[in-house]
Amino acid sequence: MFYRDIKEQVLDIAGADTGDDFEDMVNAAINRTYRFILNQVDADNERREFSLTTAASTSQYGMPLYVKQVLNIDDATNNRRVYDISSTEFDSFHPGTTETGTPREAYPLGAYGVQTQPSANETLDLVSDSAADSGVNFPVRITGFNASGHWVTETVTMTGVTTVATSNTYSKVERVTKAAASGSSWTGIITVKMTTTGTTLAVIPSHWDAPTFLWYEFRPIPSAALTYTIRAIMRKPDLKKDEDWPEIDEEFHNLIVWGSAAEVLPAQGLFPESQSYGRRFDVGVKSYKDAVGMSQPNRIRVFADVTTARRGSHRPLVPGVDYFNG
Repeated sequence: MFYRDIKEQVLDIAGADTGDDFEDMVNAAINRTYRFILNQVDADNERREFSLTTAASTSQYGMPLYVKQVLNIDDATNNRRVYDISSTEFDSFHPGTTETGTPREAYPLGAYGVQTQPSANETLDLVSDSAADSGVNFPVRITGFNASGHWVTETVTMTGVTTVATSNTYSKVERVTKAAASGSSWTGIITVKMTTTGTTLAVIPSHWDAPTFLWYEFRPIPSAALTYTIRAIMRKPDLKKDEDWPEIDEEFHNLIVWGSAAEVLPAQGLFPESQSYGRRFDVGVKSYKDAVGMSQPNRIRVFADVTTARRGSHRPLVPGVDYFNG
């Protein structure tokens, strides 16, 4: 069902009208419930493939906005996989590495509010592709570090399709946050660029208020441009437009109604009803996890050879030297 349908059902259950503070409570509760359900299981409709292209002499990259968790990095050019290692492995075995070549390994570096960081200390330019995103109702806050390494932040007022520049200069950007005033909503896509070089740091769709980009570091440092296929758990935006469709199995859309109702009904004095919907929600979430997990019922599996006898040395294993397969 559409976001509009879910909202109307919760309001009907509560005996409430549209257009007041309670509707705002319902909107927030729906998205909290939706986010909770999405986080319960990595279903098929959350798995997607994206592409990432490297550049020579650059080892750190922001993944596409929609990448929440990397499952696999496929190097189709060389017919191999880029292996995911931990930051501890990288620090232990490759400290200060300057090796260049075709990457064989990568590790998660962290998360930032932009996909590309400034290459120099510069001001930033922001612009929307919609003239409607203009005026005091459409502020954007930029937070990051200046050339001296100090934390700086500011708010710029968008001027639609006309570029607006920041007052501060940034050597690194931590977060870009859109904050439309009450009663206003973003229409266009916001692009954040470096003023001097014109390098695009982030492209922010209307559904995202504060995007997060997952960053990876590759080893060796790429010596040329390579395009990787990234299989990932997809990051999903909140439900905002009436026609938005929850990205969970349709037969479980009622879970969003039940969970939201359980949260907001006490505000209407409907405590027994809240508990009833809460119980439905708890049972429904268990059924959802059982029904849409990543199991493949038609896949044939066999047991490996096993033994109850102890194998290997009786002395303590030496890390990095002994490998125990028993």
